[in-house]
Amino acid sequence: MIRRIAGAVLDLLYPRHCTGCGVRLEGPTRACLCDVCLARAVRADVSSCPRCAEPVGPHSDGRGACPRADRHPALAFEAATAVYRYEGPIREVIHALKFQGDLTPVEWVSREVSDAVGRAPWARRVEVVVPVPLHWTRRLRRRFNQSELIARYVARAHGWPLAARAVVRTRITGPQSSLGPAEREANVRGAFRVARPGPVRGRAVLLVDDVMSSCATASECARAIRAAGARYVFVAVFAR
Repeated sequence: MIRRIAGAVLDLLYPRHCTGCGVRLEGPTRACLCDVCLARAVRADVSSCPRCAEPVGPHSDGRGACPRADRHPALAFEAATAVYRYEGPIREVIHALKFQGDLTPVEWVSREVSDAVGRAPWARRVEVVVPVPLHWTRRLRRRFNQSELIARYVARAHGWPLAARAVVRTRITGPQSSLGPAEREANVRGAFRVARPGPVRGRAVLLVDDVMSSCATASECARAIRAAGARYVFVAVFAR
Protein backbone atom coordinates (compact mmCIF):
# COMPACT_ATOMS: atom_id res chain seq x y z
CA MET A 1 0.00 0.00 0.00
CA ILE A 2 2.82 2.39 0.92
CA ARG A 3 4.63 1.59 -2.34
CA ARG A 4 1.46 2.22 -4.36
CA ILE A 5 0.85 5.56 -2.64
CA ALA A 6 4.49 6.59 -3.05
CA GLY A 7 4.36 5.60 -6.72
CA ALA A 8 1.21 7.65 -7.29
CA VAL A 9 2.80 10.71 -5.63
CA LEU A 10 5.95 10.38 -7.73
CA ASP A 11 3.90 10.04 -10.91
CA LEU A 12 2.08 13.23 -9.99
CA LEU A 13 5.25 15.19 -9.21
CA TYR A 14 7.38 13.65 -11.96
CA PRO A 15 5.12 12.44 -14.79
CA ARG A 16 6.49 9.50 -16.75
CA HIS A 17 6.76 9.68 -20.51
CA CYS A 18 7.06 7.02 -23.18
CA THR A 19 10.68 6.50 -24.18
CA GLY A 20 9.59 5.74 -27.73
CA CYS A 21 7.33 8.68 -28.60
CA GLY A 22 7.35 10.98 -25.56
CA VAL A 23 3.64 10.77 -24.76
CA ARG A 24 2.77 10.90 -21.07
CA LEU A 25 2.20 7.47 -19.55
CA GLU A 26 -1.13 7.18 -17.84
CA GLY A 27 -2.13 4.60 -15.25
CA PRO A 28 -0.03 1.82 -13.71
CA THR A 29 2.52 0.30 -16.06
CA ARG A 30 5.89 -1.34 -15.61
CA ALA A 31 7.01 -0.69 -19.16
CA CYS A 32 8.70 2.52 -20.26
CA LEU A 33 6.70 2.49 -23.51
CA CYS A 34 3.09 3.49 -24.17
CA ASP A 35 0.63 0.89 -25.40
CA VAL A 36 1.04 2.04 -29.01
CA CYS A 37 4.85 1.78 -28.98
CA LEU A 38 4.73 -1.47 -27.05
CA ALA A 39 2.44 -2.92 -29.73
CA ARG A 40 5.00 -1.88 -32.38
CA ALA A 41 7.85 -3.63 -30.58
CA VAL A 42 8.66 -6.91 -32.34
CA ARG A 43 9.47 -9.89 -30.12
CA ALA A 44 12.71 -11.71 -30.92
CA ASP A 45 12.22 -14.64 -28.54
CA VAL A 46 9.58 -16.22 -30.79
CA SER A 47 10.73 -18.35 -33.74
CA SER A 48 14.38 -17.48 -33.24
CA CYS A 49 17.56 -19.48 -33.67
CA PRO A 50 18.45 -21.23 -30.38
CA ARG A 51 22.14 -20.76 -31.08
CA CYS A 52 22.45 -17.08 -31.98
CA ALA A 53 18.91 -15.72 -31.28
CA GLU A 54 18.52 -14.51 -34.86
CA PRO A 55 14.80 -14.39 -35.79
CA VAL A 56 14.08 -17.09 -38.38
CA GLY A 57 10.38 -16.44 -39.08
CA PRO A 58 7.18 -18.02 -37.81
CA HIS A 59 7.28 -20.92 -40.27
CA SER A 60 10.91 -21.93 -39.75
CA ASP A 61 12.35 -24.14 -37.08
CA GLY A 62 15.75 -25.49 -36.09
CA ARG A 63 19.30 -24.18 -36.35
CA GLY A 64 19.53 -24.97 -40.05
CA ALA A 65 16.81 -22.39 -40.77
CA CYS A 66 18.94 -19.57 -39.35
CA PRO A 67 20.34 -17.21 -42.02
CA ARG A 68 23.56 -17.06 -39.99
CA ALA A 69 23.90 -20.83 -39.60
CA ASP A 70 27.16 -20.87 -41.55
CA ARG A 71 28.72 -18.65 -38.86
CA HIS A 72 27.62 -20.77 -35.90
CA PRO A 73 30.83 -22.88 -35.75
CA ALA A 74 32.82 -19.69 -35.12
CA LEU A 75 30.73 -18.62 -32.12
CA ALA A 76 32.35 -19.12 -28.72
CA PHE A 77 29.06 -19.41 -26.83
CA GLU A 78 26.66 -22.35 -26.74
CA ALA A 79 23.28 -20.63 -27.02
CA ALA A 80 21.63 -17.22 -26.84
CA THR A 81 18.29 -15.59 -26.16
CA ALA A 82 16.99 -12.11 -26.98
CA VAL A 83 13.75 -10.36 -26.09
CA TYR A 84 13.06 -7.84 -28.89
CA ARG A 85 14.22 -6.92 -32.36
CA TYR A 86 16.52 -3.92 -32.37
CA GLU A 87 14.21 -1.62 -34.29
CA GLY A 88 11.51 1.03 -33.83
CA PRO A 89 10.68 1.91 -30.22
CA ILE A 90 13.12 -0.67 -28.87
CA ARG A 91 15.96 1.15 -30.61
CA GLU A 92 14.77 4.35 -28.89
CA VAL A 93 14.85 2.61 -25.51
CA ILE A 94 18.45 1.46 -26.04
CA HIS A 95 19.56 4.88 -27.31
CA ALA A 96 17.98 6.63 -24.33
CA LEU A 97 19.78 4.30 -21.97
CA LYS A 98 23.20 4.26 -23.64
CA PHE A 99 23.58 7.69 -25.15
CA GLN A 100 21.27 9.94 -23.14
CA GLY A 101 21.97 8.52 -19.67
CA ASP A 102 18.28 7.87 -19.07
CA LEU A 103 18.01 5.09 -16.49
CA THR A 104 14.21 5.01 -16.60
CA PRO A 105 14.09 1.90 -18.86
CA VAL A 106 16.52 -0.15 -16.75
CA GLU A 107 14.00 -1.94 -14.53
CA TRP A 108 11.69 -2.90 -17.41
CA VAL A 109 14.57 -3.93 -19.69
CA SER A 110 16.14 -5.99 -16.91
CA ARG A 111 12.87 -7.71 -16.04
CA GLU A 112 12.26 -8.62 -19.68
CA VAL A 113 15.75 -10.12 -20.00
CA SER A 114 15.35 -12.00 -16.72
CA ASP A 115 12.04 -13.47 -17.86
CA ALA A 116 13.54 -14.51 -21.20
CA VAL A 117 16.42 -16.24 -19.42
CA GLY A 118 13.96 -18.07 -17.19
CA ARG A 119 12.25 -19.49 -20.30
CA ALA A 120 15.51 -20.62 -21.91
CA PRO A 121 16.05 -24.40 -21.93
CA TRP A 122 19.58 -23.95 -20.61
CA ALA A 123 18.65 -21.68 -17.66
CA ARG A 124 19.10 -24.40 -15.03
CA ARG A 125 22.70 -24.88 -16.10
CA VAL A 126 23.75 -21.28 -15.37
CA GLU A 127 26.04 -20.89 -12.35
CA VAL A 128 27.32 -17.30 -12.55
CA VAL A 129 26.36 -14.09 -14.37
CA VAL A 130 28.89 -11.83 -16.13
CA PRO A 131 28.11 -8.51 -17.89
CA VAL A 132 29.87 -7.47 -21.09
CA PRO A 133 32.24 -4.78 -19.79
CA LEU A 134 32.82 -1.24 -20.98
CA HIS A 135 36.30 0.20 -21.24
CA TRP A 136 37.02 2.09 -18.02
CA THR A 137 37.20 5.46 -19.83
CA ARG A 138 33.78 4.96 -21.40
CA ARG A 139 32.31 3.79 -18.12
CA LEU A 140 33.73 6.85 -16.39
CA ARG A 141 32.19 9.13 -19.00
CA ARG A 142 28.80 7.35 -18.97
CA ARG A 143 28.85 6.81 -15.17
CA PHE A 144 27.37 3.31 -15.49
CA ASN A 145 27.49 0.15 -17.57
CA GLN A 146 23.97 -0.66 -18.76
CA SER A 147 24.90 -4.32 -19.26
CA GLU A 148 26.02 -4.57 -15.66
CA LEU A 149 22.76 -3.05 -14.42
CA ILE A 150 20.78 -5.65 -16.38
CA ALA A 151 23.08 -8.47 -15.26
CA ARG A 152 22.74 -7.44 -11.63
CA TYR A 153 18.95 -7.66 -11.84
CA VAL A 154 19.06 -11.04 -13.62
CA ALA A 155 21.49 -12.48 -11.08
CA ARG A 156 19.39 -11.31 -8.14
CA ALA A 157 16.12 -12.51 -9.69
CA HIS A 158 17.45 -16.04 -10.25
CA GLY A 159 19.68 -16.31 -7.18
CA TRP A 160 22.93 -16.56 -9.16
CA PRO A 161 26.20 -14.92 -8.15
CA LEU A 162 27.29 -11.88 -10.16
CA ALA A 163 30.91 -11.57 -11.28
CA ALA A 164 30.76 -7.94 -12.37
CA ARG A 165 34.55 -7.43 -12.46
CA ALA A 166 35.61 -10.81 -13.81
CA VAL A 167 36.07 -9.56 -17.39
CA VAL A 168 37.63 -6.28 -18.48
CA ARG A 169 37.81 -4.55 -21.84
CA THR A 170 41.46 -4.05 -22.61
CA ARG A 171 41.11 -1.29 -25.19
CA ILE A 172 38.61 1.19 -26.55
CA THR A 173 36.72 -0.20 -29.53
CA GLY A 174 34.90 1.88 -32.11
CA PRO A 175 31.13 1.70 -32.69
CA GLN A 176 30.07 -1.58 -34.27
CA SER A 177 26.94 -0.21 -35.95
CA SER A 178 28.68 1.21 -39.03
CA LEU A 179 30.91 -1.83 -39.67
CA GLY A 180 30.42 -4.95 -41.75
CA PRO A 181 30.60 -8.47 -40.23
CA ALA A 182 34.33 -8.98 -40.86
CA GLU A 183 35.15 -5.47 -39.66
CA ARG A 184 33.14 -6.00 -36.49
CA GLU A 185 35.07 -9.14 -35.67
CA ALA A 186 38.37 -7.34 -36.23
CA ASN A 187 37.20 -4.37 -34.15
CA VAL A 188 36.71 -6.45 -30.99
CA ARG A 189 39.35 -9.12 -31.53
CA GLY A 190 41.45 -9.42 -28.38
CA ALA A 191 39.47 -6.64 -26.67
CA PHE A 192 38.54 -8.69 -23.58
CA ARG A 193 40.52 -10.28 -20.79
CA VAL A 194 39.44 -12.24 -17.73
CA ALA A 195 41.04 -10.37 -14.84
CA ARG A 196 39.49 -12.59 -12.17
CA PRO A 197 39.22 -16.17 -13.45
CA GLY A 198 38.10 -17.65 -10.12
CA PRO A 199 34.36 -16.92 -10.48
CA VAL A 200 34.16 -18.37 -14.03
CA ARG A 201 36.62 -21.27 -13.94
CA GLY A 202 34.81 -24.58 -14.30
CA ARG A 203 31.38 -22.94 -14.36
CA ALA A 204 28.53 -22.31 -16.79
CA VAL A 205 28.48 -18.55 -17.39
CA LEU A 206 25.59 -16.33 -18.45
CA LEU A 207 26.96 -13.38 -20.42
CA VAL A 208 24.58 -10.38 -20.42
CA ASP A 209 24.50 -7.44 -22.82
CA ASP A 210 21.94 -4.89 -23.98
CA VAL A 211 22.20 -5.43 -27.76
CA MET A 212 23.64 -8.12 -30.02
CA SER A 213 23.84 -7.55 -33.75
CA SER A 214 26.51 -9.60 -35.50
CA CYS A 215 27.42 -11.64 -32.36
CA ALA A 216 31.02 -10.42 -32.70
CA THR A 217 31.24 -8.73 -29.29
CA ALA A 218 29.45 -11.51 -27.41
CA SER A 219 31.49 -14.21 -29.10
CA GLU A 220 34.82 -12.49 -28.48
CA CYS A 221 33.94 -11.91 -24.84
CA ALA A 222 32.79 -15.52 -24.52
CA ARG A 223 36.05 -16.68 -26.09
CA ALA A 224 38.03 -14.94 -23.34
CA ILE A 225 35.79 -16.48 -20.69
CA ARG A 226 36.18 -19.95 -22.17
CA ALA A 227 39.96 -19.47 -22.32
CA ALA A 228 39.86 -18.71 -18.58
CA GLY A 229 38.38 -22.14 -17.91
CA ALA A 230 34.59 -21.69 -18.11
CA ARG A 231 32.74 -24.88 -19.09
CA TYR A 232 29.94 -23.17 -21.01
CA VAL A 233 28.90 -19.65 -21.97
CA PHE A 234 25.30 -18.66 -22.68
CA VAL A 235 24.23 -15.21 -23.84
CA ALA A 236 21.18 -13.09 -22.97
CA VAL A 237 20.44 -9.69 -24.52
CA PHE A 238 17.50 -7.31 -24.58
CA ALA A 239 17.60 -6.56 -28.31
CA ARG A 240 18.81 -8.47 -31.36
